[in-house]
Amino acid sequence: METLYPLLKNELILTKRGFQSLIFGIILPIGFLLIFSQVYSTGPRAIVNHYIQQTTISMVTYSGLCFCLFTFPYSLKDDETNNRKRTLLHTPVPQWQYYFVKIIRILVSYLLAIILTFGVSHYYLGINLPLGKWVVSGLLLLLGVSCFFVLGYLLSFIKSTELLSTVCNITYLSLAMLGGLWIPLSEFPKTLRRVLQYLPSAQLWKLVTNYLDNGKITINSIAILGIYVLLFSILVVIVSKFRKKDL
Repeated sequence: METLYPLLKNELILTKRGFQSLIFGIILPIGFLLIFSQVYSTGPRAIVNHYIQQTTISMVTYSGLCFCLFTFPYSLKDDETNNRKRTLLHTPVPQWQYYFVKIIRILVSYLLAIILTFGVSHYYLGINLPLGKWVVSGLLLLLGVSCFFVLGYLLSFIKSTELLSTVCNITYLSLAMLGGLWIPLSEFPKTLRRVLQYLPSAQLWKLVTNYLDNGKITINSIAILGIYVLLFSILVVIVSKFRKKDL
């Protein structure tokens, strides 16, 4: 705890300095939610509510992509560029604590995004759900982003900051657009849709929306997300070994 507290304090300072990440991860998705909610603002109330409910989950999932595939790898790369990480290696701080506080920073930011987005959906857009459904949905989203954490860590291995920025943007925007978060998968050609529905972003969205619609947790979606975590973890181990050889 003696070393963990200073690390957490340092992450809080970095979060305040990097306020733009909160804008992209929280304010921007809420703005999209408010805009998209006006697309089907007329019609039977039940249909409108269902659309807004699904759009809410889309935007919260998109928020998770922003934090895990942009803020997280950039934070790791920034520490590497500024030699913070190398300095910690010469201190009594365990390496796991370094990554632990990084993950805690992202999870707290994402939890804030979930609460605020759900709050806008409920209090401003009129989506009334039992408290239990809001809570379980939030927990499923927090659990589901573990897949993107591993992918974000993998992206942090990219040596060039400029290339990292490009790849991060392409990755999270592609997962958002092709995963059905911005454009419904039903709008894609049938053959392409069969492939895109297995993207991790699409599976996380499906996991939460199926729970809200049917009150059941889709085990298949959890299994697919688990497979992605395993595959990304294997790639992390492989890339780590090659990186050590280069050093």
